[in-house]
Amino acid sequence: MSCKLVAVFLTIIAITIAEVTVFRRCEKESQDSCTVTELRITPCGKSPCPLKKGRNASLSFDFTPNFATSKLNTAVYWADDASETPFNTVGIADGCLYATCPVVAGTPNTLSYSLYIGKKLPNGKYWFRWKLWNVDDPNQLCCFETHVQLKK
Repeated sequence: MSCKLVAVFLTIIAITIAEVTVFRRCEKESQDSCTVTELRITPCGKSPCPLKKGRNASLSFDFTPNFATSKLNTAVYWADDASETPFNTVGIADGCLYATCPVVAGTPNTLSYSLYIGKKLPNGKYWFRWKLWNVDDPNQLCCFETHVQLKK
């Protein structure tokens, strides 16, 4: 069995057993260009999602963009009301590696990502802000926030 086939199979299993997670829209970003309809995180089970340091969290979300593009970027940030700080294990990534491209306006899509929660991250409750945007027009984006709790 090829590595790609195994990865697809594991992603399908993770999506199947993932738990629907509470999220909110990003207040400072326009919601006209995209609608996020559901977020799933494994493990989760409650809000804030308890994520163990030194492990991966499987995240997937369903979105419907109101734009078309063949190039997406994605990133996750530590977020508060005043600012956002890039989550260092992700950086800005090629969104087409985790969602179907090209993106077609009005067509539902899903992004699936395995997020490593580093052992050196501080314990506590935080808001994660996830963004997915058109490389050619960064104003065309999907954005949501979810509450997590990092612990040993």
